[in-house]
Amino acid sequence: MKTQPGQATDVAETMLCIADRNHILVDHLKLQKLLYFAQALSLVRHNKRLFRNRIFAWDHGPVVNMVYDQYKNHGREYLHCTNETAANSLSEKDIQVIEDTLETFKKYTGIELLKITHQHRPWKDVFKEDENKQITTTKIKEYYKQVLE
Repeated sequence: MKTQPGQATDVAETMLCIADRNHILVDHLKLQKLLYFAQALSLVRHNKRLFRNRIFAWDHGPVVNMVYDQYKNHGREYLHCTNETAANSLSEKDIQVIEDTLETFKKYTGIELLKITHQHRPWKDVFKEDENKQITTTKIKEYYKQVLE
């Protein structure tokens, strides 16, 4: 059983596989916001990071650089599962967090999720135009503990 947080790319790929099975459309922008909210849910629910990669406050909201680099060439097209085995590196609790995040946000577009994250303090408090500022897991947990409980 997995005890340490894994790579955000495994979480992203697992998220895309679950989204495909549930006919949830996910583009690159939406994927980034879903990763952010899944990280928040894991921090609040299980007091642990879902993935170890850092999240940064970019113009278009929270972004995980590694995942951005992996999918940036897809533009606005919908993304699909390409690695069913990515979930093997995640625990059952991690997969449940991903499923719950997808269920909660499936009806929102990437732009709508961007607007939501821009209203929340973790992004607002650290965003500086043309700077790559990290949104810490401490800041995420502190804010979403109040929102999610």
